[in-house]
Amino acid sequence: MIEELLEEILTKDYQKPIAKSWYLQPLKDVENVCYRQEIFEDLVNNQKLLESLRDFTEKMEDVRRILRMTKELGYEVNKKGWFLEAGFLYCSTIEKLSIFLRHVEINSSGLVNFRNYLNRYVSSVRYTALKSDCELVRNIIRDVKYVLILQPGQVTVKEYENEEEYANAIEKTFQKFKEEECIEKYRFNLQKATGMNHIEARIVEFLKTIQPKVFQLLDEFFEKHETFLDETLDSISRELTFYTSYLDFVNRLGASGLPFTIPKVSEKDKEELIINTFDPILAAKSGGHVVQNDVILKPGERIMVITGPNQGGKTTYARLHGLLHYLAGLGLPVPGSEAKLFLPDGIYTHFERQEKVESQKSKLEDDLIRLKTILGKATQNSLLVFNEIFSSTASYDATLLGKELIAKLSNLDCLVAWVTFIDELSNSENGKVVSLVALVSPEDPSIRTFKIERRKAEGKAHAFSIARKYGLTYEEIKRRLSNESPVA
Repeated sequence: MIEELLEEILTKDYQKPIAKSWYLQPLKDVENVCYRQEIFEDLVNNQKLLESLRDFTEKMEDVRRILRMTKELGYEVNKKGWFLEAGFLYCSTIEKLSIFLRHVEINSSGLVNFRNYLNRYVSSVRYTALKSDCELVRNIIRDVKYVLILQPGQVTVKEYENEEEYANAIEKTFQKFKEEECIEKYRFNLQKATGMNHIEARIVEFLKTIQPKVFQLLDEFFEKHETFLDETLDSISRELTFYTSYLDFVNRLGASGLPFTIPKVSEKDKEELIINTFDPILAAKSGGHVVQNDVILKPGERIMVITGPNQGGKTTYARLHGLLHYLAGLGLPVPGSEAKLFLPDGIYTHFERQEKVESQKSKLEDDLIRLKTILGKATQNSLLVFNEIFSSTASYDATLLGKELIAKLSNLDCLVAWVTFIDELSNSENGKVVSLVALVSPEDPSIRTFKIERRKAEGKAHAFSIARKYGLTYEEIKRRLSNESPVA
């Protein structure tokens, strides 16, 4: 499920190797969760700040990409030229963000510390030397002029001696192609090559003999600033990708009117309230067309038993319950307009598996072994999500096993979301159990509403409604049979 969600969040190629690990390490304490929540609060409340930090993360990835590319280039001048470009992009990115952050209101300790570090860094000798050298060498190289004489099978390189510039003459010759009609008709993308071919490399070699000091400056720049990338800023830019990628996802769903909120979290209080929540994966895949539900656990309630017709949204609801806690544990905003959540020390799931023919174990035995493993790890601060366990055995046995399991879970006092076909489990007199039901349309019980509400399980009533709709009640069948003519 998490992998499926990340496919929707990390949509840009560079994001996955950078940010994925951040999504796979939930936090275990409220202090660290709140640290991240404060950062999200700043970004949610200031769109320009979010855009600025997104631009910073993307430009820093461009710098890293160029640096990786330089290691694969064959010609030294080509390699060092791109290295200089990486340095220039790095400095301009740092400078732009530093200026922006000086004039923006920030409240989170994380971003305040980042701004303070950035201010110290741009004033450091190391950075000022890099910036100065980068601008100097780049301007000198940009101002280099030389003459190329192209003849069949021959290229001549010579010093520039105020020869006539042909650019104006060429532009005049092709003036008609600058007209709007021609521009649209002949427009195409010209890809910029990163490497050199052997002819370009030979031209550069000749240039080095004509203007050796220019290339000496390039060599010195490379040697002096070979490791210019600041490790702390590099690390922060990767971490910020975690924040910006998630908020981009939130904003995409928000454009469809779906709410997200920063939840209140607690390590002690197990009372929970999530209003207008929804499955973000389904929302992303459906273009925002999802049913919203509430999750409510009152004081003392621990075990949500979810019943109702098949394909009514029960499994989605239980899965969402686990996902809400997972996202909250990452310090992320969660789907919903309001949220108060317990911070579990672990989330354990038991979903139905297909029985394997080659296995010597029955499906029931496999269920029991998996449950034993989960109960051996779970604590009173854990969250358990069960889906249709004991479905392979007889109803009587499943009910007996289910009641035994509820007793164990009650003693453990952990939080549980349990999808089951056994109505009796939801009607327990145990005060820790709360019954939730997947609703159907009151006019047509065959139509699922995908709404989940707190109410007493009515499995038999639902079955009777279906039977009545299709004329299959006992009375209707009896009446039809009595009206049939006897077989001759």
